[in-house]
Amino acid sequence: MARKKKLKLGKDIGLISYNDTGVKEILENGITVISTDFEAMGKTVAQAIIDDKQIVKRNPTKVIKRLSL
Repeated sequence: MARKKKLKLGKDIGLISYNDTGVKEILENGITVISTDFEAMGKTVAQAIIDDKQIVKRNPTKVIKRLSL
């Protein structure tokens, strides 16, 4: 829709997506994301499995600002 209306991403409109992927780094010159730290999540889950414990923990998140804003 934006292309049909000749709107420019990051100038006329903004876009934020969830959870970073390699594609979002290059798509439309970079899509801004709010992403969880998957590495930290994996380590936390692995340790909970090793320790045989249930845990409740907030996983760190971050905003990666790219040209879509």
